[in-house]
Amino acid sequence: MHAAFAPSRRQFRVRPKFFYPGAIAMAVLVLVLVGALAWRGHEPAQAVVASMNHAGDDARADLPAPPAEERRIADGKLPAPVGKRSTPSHGQTEPAASAVPQAALVVPMPVNSIAAQVSPEIKTAVEPDAETEARQLFAHAEQARRAGDGELAKARYRLALQRKPAFADAAIALAALSRDAGENEAAYRVLETSYTHARSPGVAVAAGRLLADSNRDAEALVWLERGGDGLRPADHALRGALYARLNQHDRAIAAYQQALSLEPGQGGWLLGLGLSLEANGRIAEAREVFAQALTHGVFNADVVKFLQDKLQNNQIR
Repeated sequence: MHAAFAPSRRQFRVRPKFFYPGAIAMAVLVLVLVGALAWRGHEPAQAVVASMNHAGDDARADLPAPPAEERRIADGKLPAPVGKRSTPSHGQTEPAASAVPQAALVVPMPVNSIAAQVSPEIKTAVEPDAETEARQLFAHAEQARRAGDGELAKARYRLALQRKPAFADAAIALAALSRDAGENEAAYRVLETSYTHARSPGVAVAAGRLLADSNRDAEALVWLERGGDGLRPADHALRGALYARLNQHDRAIAAYQQALSLEPGQGGWLLGLGLSLEANGRIAEAREVFAQALTHGVFNADVVKFLQDKLQNNQIR
């Protein structure tokens, strides 16, 4: 080659001046990308979770649970691991920053947040409501009562009433067991408390009968009157007897007649009606009722003799 056209060593040394600026530009671009990735790893965990929530719950469910160290990184308690920076030598590229695993950016949902998202239908299926639990306890109490374990039965009746204070059947059953144990005042308190929660005719009648057994006639009548349409024929007859003991014979007659209209031919009720009619001076009606009582009733010898004397010896005044 001619000397004029042969490249000199100086020309070869000058060429890198045009080559180095391009390499520097590429290195700067790599640094920018690495910095962006490193910055993404240091974003607050709340921001990352907020952005990932838009992807839907299914995407979150598919990710594995983060290890403890990665969770601390996601919470901002530890810096994200980034590769060491070193000045690249000629012909070498800077090592890329290690990216934080995506699983580490997912913060587990608190247990109470998960429970808050459970539908009411699922909760109802898992946890029985107060009504169901009270009825289960009542059934257990009935089993204990039939087995002769009164104390266990009373304990379970009380638990049923704690779950459902207006549970009339449980209150009546508990009061009956307490009455049988001679605890009349405790039985009355149970019925009184239950009635304040729900005005049950059955509870009112039970309270009236309990007070009648304790010779608290006026109080018993107040409770029996609260029974309303829930009164049975025998309850009306009891009202007649209580009114007669209080010398309120007009009301006694009405109560006995109501009882006999529902259940005719009851000898004891006929006897009570006859006595109230006699006390009111309605002699002819009283004699007729005494005759019916003697015909339909099943009495002991003393009562039979009493009725026969009333009819045969004109002892009706």
